[in-house]
Amino acid sequence: MSAAIFQGSANLIESSRQQSAAFGMGWAVFRTPFSAAALALFLAAGIAVAGERVVDSGRFAWLAGPHPRLFLLSALAAVYFLGGFESPLTAALRRSLGEDPGFLNHVTLADGSLQTRVAIGGLVFQLVCAATLAAKAMLVMAAMSWLRARRPRLFELGPERRAILGLACAIGAGLWEWGRFSLWN
Repeated sequence: MSAAIFQGSANLIESSRQQSAAFGMGWAVFRTPFSAAALALFLAAGIAVAGERVVDSGRFAWLAGPHPRLFLLSALAAVYFLGGFESPLTAALRRSLGEDPGFLNHVTLADGSLQTRVAIGGLVFQLVCAATLAAKAMLVMAAMSWLRARRPRLFELGPERRAILGLACAIGAGLWEWGRFSLWN
């Protein structure tokens, strides 16, 4: 929730596109100094949530385990703080293929009928976006492991203190953006 407030949108694609400036490197962690602290708090809260035990003895009990939950939380952190699908490669593909290349094209034939064809360029773009997000999620999982090993005091904070620090980060980031646009322009 705090990540959506911090980014300004709960839509994952919109949050990713808001960070597509600077040739795909306009990530939130590069825009304001408060976002790195907010990312650390998001990861701390994510580790706390992923560590909770879920009792399920069904066939898909492994989906309730900590590793899938950590990966999903890492993917959310990657979208909200690390640009999500955006990278220099996706920016280059957008320049050559168009703003939003899809992998299906609808073509009107000479007889007036409509035919759907697979667009190889759009398919490559979608695969690059998925690989970019997966790589960033793995990077965030590595950061979570490092934080858990090196900074255990961050996880000793209760949820109330993490919420207060998260709110302070969101307010600080808002003031930073206001100052950047009002004072420095």
